[in-house]
Amino acid sequence: MSAEQDYKKAYERQKLARERAEDILEARSRELYEANQTLQEAYRSLDANKERLVQQEKLVSIGLLAGGIAHEINNPIAFIKSNLETLTEYILTLNKLFVPFKQVGELTDLSPDNVDYREQLLGLIKLARDNDLDYIIRDSMESINECVRGTQRVEDIILNLRDFTTGEQESRKLLDVNTLVRETVDLANAELKHSVNFHLELGEVPGIYGCKGQLKQVLINLITNASHAMDGEGDIYIKTCAEEEGAAIEVIDSGPGIEPENINRLFDPFFTTRNVGTGTGLGLYICHGIVAKHDGEISVENTPTEGACFRIRLPASMRGSERD
Repeated sequence: MSAEQDYKKAYERQKLARERAEDILEARSRELYEANQTLQEAYRSLDANKERLVQQEKLVSIGLLAGGIAHEINNPIAFIKSNLETLTEYILTLNKLFVPFKQVGELTDLSPDNVDYREQLLGLIKLARDNDLDYIIRDSMESINECVRGTQRVEDIILNLRDFTTGEQESRKLLDVNTLVRETVDLANAELKHSVNFHLELGEVPGIYGCKGQLKQVLINLITNASHAMDGEGDIYIKTCAEEEGAAIEVIDSGPGIEPENINRLFDPFFTTRNVGTGTGLGLYICHGIVAKHDGEISVENTPTEGACFRIRLPASMRGSERD
């Protein structure tokens, strides 16, 4: 076989191999393109449904807290009801006292100068003493004050819930970070107070412009996740401090910490370390999105005591007129 024929065969083999490689490359490129299109479509769908997902996560959080919230509302309602029943009895007693007082008053009007009312007045004094009029008046005022405090407690709970459930179109307002933390802990504590000990270390921090309901959702999600990580029992530390350009909030739990291989995936959509059917994998993803919309940052690390620490940094430079 001549060298020319050998060269031609080698060329044909090389050409065939190149064509096969090009076919494989084209097929892989097509697969990659289709996968990329599917991923982009999923992202667009996720982004388009973000508000619905945010509201869904809020409903999940409210569902988890519902029992505690109902109990917290039921307590003041119960003693308001009890106090009103007591006040009803007091009114009946006062009415019983009022009749003889009225009768003496009518006698006084008829003959104010010629009648000795000492006996009637002594009878009224004895009647008031026998019915413990002083105690009735004093206890009535205490009962009314308790009712006022109870209604204030219910009003605070409802206000916190209203702030928490406010939609995505909530406008940014100047917020006190420490007040935001206290209100959120009050909301979470309704359900978790029997299993979680909250420790607040609140420093002097500047006010920030933000959406109160959305930032409460971030904190509620972090607190709820911390509770799950500790199997519902343990300590949660929430700290605030000033930073050069704003404020920082830390949520630290006494749980086992996060597996190192999972730390960089926690904020990915649909990623969850919980059992199948017990988590959507969207909570931390939504938290990341909310903090990002506030021009802030959220990060996580394991503490020296092995618990997890989530740190939120929020700038103080936002303006109240800005919206998401």
